Amino acid sequence: MEFFSRLSRNRHFTKLSSMTFRSLEFFAGAFFGFVIVVYLIGMFVVPWIKGGLSWDYLQSVWYRWQGLNVGVLAFLSSIIIYISAKYSAEAQRKREFEASKAFLSEALSELVSFYKQSALQYKNVWDGNHRLIDIEYPNKYRGVFKDCIRHSDPQVSKFLCSYLVDLQVHNARLSDAREYARANSEYSSDMLASNFLLLGKLYSANDRLFDVARNEDYDLFSSLTLQEYMRSYRLLSIDYNRVVTGGNSLEVYVKRSL
Repeated sequence: MEFFSRLSRNRHFTKLSSMTFRSLEFFAGAFFGFVIVVYLIGMFVVPWIKGGLSWDYLQSVWYRWQGLNVGVLAFLSSIIIYISAKYSAEAQRKREFEASKAFLSEALSELVSFYKQSALQYKNVWDGNHRLIDIEYPNKYRGVFKDCIRHSDPQVSKFLCSYLVDLQVHNARLSDAREYARANSEYSSDMLASNFLLLGKLYSANDRLFDVARNEDYDLFSSLTLQEYMRSYRLLSIDYNRVVTGGNSLEVYVKRSL
């Protein structure tokens, strides 16, 4: 399955990149933490003990090493500023994502209506009925998806990007099927079965995105199950046992693609 194989590759790349970044952060934090501990011991503990708990001796040590102390203070200030900026940027990203998700359910509902119209057109073509369905192509999802991709975490953004690629493929295939219907031409049953398969993927993926929109627990990278496909076909009013290609029903076709 091309859609979820792409997602699987993206998932492994994302996990590898995330693990590498976290490892670098860990080692950098450990190194600088070690340096700071050594500095504190050398600049506070050792002089304090060596000077016989003399405040004057401790101050004299600080004076001799004031260049180093100024550098360390500047370094600590830069770390604090970096952490503060990173926290602020992450908080802003989350707020922007929440704002974008406010319109995600509406955009997904529009896509559901589009998929149902697409299914009806495919069924007409499958039955040899050349009647064209009055399809309302969606447009709300474009801006919403764009904002969600910009502000969401890598898992959601990669899923949406892959989803949009397959949605474009679906639009092209739907237009092709409608051209055949308009010309009263016979459409390949194998290609039409493939269109039904892609439609089932998109509808099932759409359902998973509803979990994101509703702030529920979501799983965007595990492969779709046969049950999700069959549920999608039932909601699309597609008789998956009636759609047959190469001697196999659509249900069998889906099983072989999983």
